[in-house]
Amino acid sequence: MNTTSECLADTAGNHPTASSQAPAPTRRTVDAPTRTFHWLLALSFTGAYATAESESLRLLHTTLGYTMAGLIVARVVWGLIGPRPARLSSWGARLRPLWTLRPSNLLSRITSLRPSLNMLAVVGILLMATGGVLSGIAMDQEWFNAAFMEDVLEELHEFAGNGTLMLVITHLGLLVMGFKRQGTTQVMSMVSGRMPGKGPDLVHHNRVWLSALILMCVLAFWAWQWQTRPAPTDHPITHATHAQHGHHTDDDD
Repeated sequence: MNTTSECLADTAGNHPTASSQAPAPTRRTVDAPTRTFHWLLALSFTGAYATAESESLRLLHTTLGYTMAGLIVARVVWGLIGPRPARLSSWGARLRPLWTLRPSNLLSRITSLRPSLNMLAVVGILLMATGGVLSGIAMDQEWFNAAFMEDVLEELHEFAGNGTLMLVITHLGLLVMGFKRQGTTQVMSMVSGRMPGKGPDLVHHNRVWLSALILMCVLAFWAWQWQTRPAPTDHPITHATHAQHGHHTDDDD
């Protein structure tokens, strides 16, 4: 009898119950459009920064710059009409702990202030990227004819690009700090839209259809840019080369 009881106990101990195998509870904190804005903007900035010095990839650099402009405008609009967690007004609440901060206790509160500092980095990224986009569009559209303004815009464009990169690195560093301390980061919410924890969803409607529409608009713009790109013979340097060769030919005749 004892042997049978021990076997039953061992069997029960070796096979966890259904409740222990249940997945940890999660709740939706970020909607699909916000995640799409985030990753498309990150991709566009990475590509634009990587191609900034390449003349042969100028079309790609310009296309990604205009994509960033559209995404920033769309994100601001979504921040005004979207769900509460995506609203720009919610950013103020996340930044509020910084307003009451004293320099003397900055180091002692740096860990608890990480979410607020991360939010500050995100705001800085958007503002700095906006400056880079506007200066880039001004140069591409030739809004200013004065030579000194072209130099100013070029310096501003380069400064904004490098400043955005530094803020992105800061943003990633703060996320790593959160991962080491809590074992989870905001990256999870920006991938799946959900975070571990009990409670109701902060975002009730995921709006995948709107996310798909945003992605389709971006891909359509990229395709349009590719289809309307100038032919190699339309480049002014190519025209000058042809004219020079033609001039030499006439002289030879």
